Amino acid sequence: MPTIPSVFRNLRTNDVHQRPFKAFKNYTVGNDEFSGRKFELQKAVHKKITPHVGDATYNYPLNSTDDTNQHVIWNWIDHRYYRYPYDEAKCHELTNPMKTEKFLNWNSSVVTIPYHEMGERVKPGSLLLQSYVTGSSTNKFNKSFEITGSDDSLGNLRDLTIPTTFIPSASNNLFYYSFNNEYRIFDDNYGLIGATGSIDYKLRKMNKKSYVSNIEIEPGINMQVSESVHASSGLAGKFTDKSFISIQHNDLFDEMQRCDEWTLSLWIKPDNLTSTGSIISKYSNVTEQYYDGRDKMQKTRTINKRVKKPGDDFSKIRTPMQISLINDIIHYQTSDGSNELNISATASYTHASSSWSNIVIRNSNNLCEFLINGNGSGISGSIPRGSTTNYANILFGRDTLDTSTGHQFKGSLSEVRLFNYALNAKEVKTLANNDFYTGSLYQTNVMGNIFYRNGQVVVTSPMPKYQDMLFTGSNESNASEAPGTAKSGLPNNFKLKYKGQYTIYENEAMVRIPMNSFNVSTNPTSTYRPASGIDNPCNDVGAGAEQFNGPGEYRKTMFITGSARPYITTVGLFNDKGQMLAVGKMAEPLEKRNDIDMNIIIRWDY
Repeated sequence: MPTIPSVFRNLRTNDVHQRPFKAFKNYTVGNDEFSGRKFELQKAVHKKITPHVGDATYNYPLNSTDDTNQHVIWNWIDHRYYRYPYDEAKCHELTNPMKTEKFLNWNSSVVTIPYHEMGERVKPGSLLLQSYVTGSSTNKFNKSFEITGSDDSLGNLRDLTIPTTFIPSASNNLFYYSFNNEYRIFDDNYGLIGATGSIDYKLRKMNKKSYVSNIEIEPGINMQVSESVHASSGLAGKFTDKSFISIQHNDLFDEMQRCDEWTLSLWIKPDNLTSTGSIISKYSNVTEQYYDGRDKMQKTRTINKRVKKPGDDFSKIRTPMQISLINDIIHYQTSDGSNELNISATASYTHASSSWSNIVIRNSNNLCEFLINGNGSGISGSIPRGSTTNYANILFGRDTLDTSTGHQFKGSLSEVRLFNYALNAKEVKTLANNDFYTGSLYQTNVMGNIFYRNGQVVVTSPMPKYQDMLFTGSNESNASEAPGTAKSGLPNNFKLKYKGQYTIYENEAMVRIPMNSFNVSTNPTSTYRPASGIDNPCNDVGAGAEQFNGPGEYRKTMFITGSARPYITTVGLFNDKGQMLAVGKMAEPLEKRNDIDMNIIIRWDY
């Protein structure tokens, strides 16, 4: 039976408080624990439906862990987090676009933590993903390596093996053009398509549209696995004699077109070294005033300007930028309309035509120079004094839209960046670093994202070393296989560490006990009643000093010489209906003094 309280007293509203605080629990899970603890490991692959010849059945690769469709998983992750990366109404977990890098590669992996192994969310800054990839059976490059990724509290999963000390700040990246997101226009993962339409690029971190014509999307920059082994990373644009990209002029480009410090970086892979081709130019169209005799008005029009071929005298042509490959030599030319600067690389472009190279043009302290694959290769004087700005569009792949005079670049182009200052030697090296393990050519060490509230880790990056880092292999299906039979490998040797977050509420009630109150007890041995004068035959001490007062009740000697002070042992909390909500037991009885106010604080957590 519950204890019968001796006294009821109402609590004031300000005597009751509730304080939430966060507690964290450490979790460690290995690849061998996924099935028993309901963790999910799934591969996500972008692959549109490819019907079998003579059959209406469609073939999708499946995950061995749960038979889920890899393309469906990719679309689920895409719509949940990446298709609308910072749209408050459409994204399931909001992130800061200035601090969180979101990119979903065509080949990704997803680790899902169940809610009962996480609590309310994964604690930001606590996740560590370690994977040991065995080359003999895991990846097609036959290399063994370790990957350690840690989240940065902002939703980025960062590869700790890629140094970032000398990667330039993204705030200094004025212009960035990449083809890595254009796999979305593929018919399937392995085909190429001649793209005509638009591709996004970033100008001061803002998305802009460029017009593309007859650009083929193909595997991108080679990552060097070993001296003789390379792996394609990301995507690139392939230019033919009919290809070009046009970027509309913006006043922000004027930062490059004066005698300021700047750095331009790009990766190229020419088809051959025996032709003349313009890689990037900005002088193909000019704005001029003319008189329209039909309505007798002065008007402005844009025209294509016929120019000389790359390498000729450009001194009379106002052009801030002309980068070209003439036979096996890289050239950069600029002119203010009176004076010309022409830099040629001191070394021939001797790489095989199938190889990629990083080209950097750096202007610093009125000195302009070439760097190829991070090494100096050509230095010249300063850009001509005075502004060389014009309103022409930037063209990739040719120098004019006039097909009769255009000098086309035939080859591949990728990762074009323009910085608003002169990078130092170590920063230039990061742009040229295409090492398979520590490559920084994409200027980031972000290997994926962690979505804390939903407990999902997405490993996604254009670098090839991440594609199968969580699996023992990937046997993707092709058109000759029976539908639904090909599956990705089982979980690889990896470990996931993180902290789950829980909110605990600390409740507090102040029980006030005024002086001269509550000096009563339900203990029958402390009850006082007047003596009846009848001796107590059961008491052999004091004889008549202690007399029988009633059944089971006695008057002790202490009540003759002093006053009764009961001891508090239990405090109960009740609602307005008299129902017990909580009960607090004293570790030791507390004497109820009658000369002071007493307060008891009851705390409990849940």
